[in-house]
Amino acid sequence: MSLLVSNNGSLQVAVLGPPVQYGSPICSGTGDITNVKRVQLEHQDHLVVLRVSGAVQLHKFYPAHNQYQIIKEWRNGVMHANDKIVDMGIIRQTYLYTCSGEGVFVIRDLVNDDDDHRCKECKLSGPVTSIKVSEAKENFRVAVGSKDMGVRLYQISFDKDYLVDDTIASKMYNLHQNSNVVSMNRVRYLLRRRSESASKEKLVPQWQTPAFFETYWVVSLEFWRHYVICGTQFGFIVVYDSTTVSDTPIKVIKNSGSPIINLKDVGNHLVACDMMSKINVIRLPTFEEVNSYTYNFGIIEQSKILVHRRTARDVVVVAATAAGRLVALRLRPDDSYEVVHDMAMPQPVQAFLVLRWHRSG
Repeated sequence: MSLLVSNNGSLQVAVLGPPVQYGSPICSGTGDITNVKRVQLEHQDHLVVLRVSGAVQLHKFYPAHNQYQIIKEWRNGVMHANDKIVDMGIIRQTYLYTCSGEGVFVIRDLVNDDDDHRCKECKLSGPVTSIKVSEAKENFRVAVGSKDMGVRLYQISFDKDYLVDDTIASKMYNLHQNSNVVSMNRVRYLLRRRSESASKEKLVPQWQTPAFFETYWVVSLEFWRHYVICGTQFGFIVVYDSTTVSDTPIKVIKNSGSPIINLKDVGNHLVACDMMSKINVIRLPTFEEVNSYTYNFGIIEQSKILVHRRTARDVVVVAATAAGRLVALRLRPDDSYEVVHDMAMPQPVQAFLVLRWHRSG
């Protein structure tokens, strides 16, 4: 298994051993890296890097030098210096989204970024502690969770001036791809810092729940069909049906006593990972627990859930701990797991990306 891991503001390849084999830094810069995504733009490899300062950077890979070099940087994703970007992601290998803790949601067309109309900034109801974006054919859904405001669901269209519901008056943005695709080799790839986006508007939720109790403080989200699945700070999994007018959960599952930091749909099952010691597998759509795994590696800062494309139940969880360990677990159907890798890193890993893995480890 090979990973791209953060190290003092740089990214380097780590091939998990034993022992761990490190390559030279292939992406460098100033400031710690808190998130990294990989994207193919016009058949060329790129990284999107989020730094602790709030800067979002696009790096392009140059094979001749075996290096990623920064070609763009944006700093308009937050309200003010104390606001932080909660999450970012890639949609359709074309669009980059970021969302801040105070609800600044930015969608950026990475292919046609020279066109100012291809960057949209809007305001979601804050505060935001978690966000999940799900793409569909003509639009995508944005679910937002927080401590004091319940769950809000927005729908943003790729069609011009499309309104999901006139009674809700949710303004949608034109993200339909421009047919005039410009070359990646143009001068537009010079490093630029854009401080303004083309438009900004406060969106109204299409659907939302009230904030009932602290129990429902949402820290992770997942979609499955029309269900919005929430992981909470206190170890509950709360399931809502977004097609009904009811804002009452259809299912509440006590997963553990620790924050559920990761939820992933793996076909007909949901994998839920908490921060301390448990991974649960839940059958969909009955939401019945079918497997439970207990481990003891210390506090988990972040985790990635990997699913083999041919075998939906062949699940590997890769986790970075607060103590500076990288652990990879293969889940077995009998509630046991195989420790594929357990490596002590030179320092705690703030961000990592799985580059390659296979069923043998």
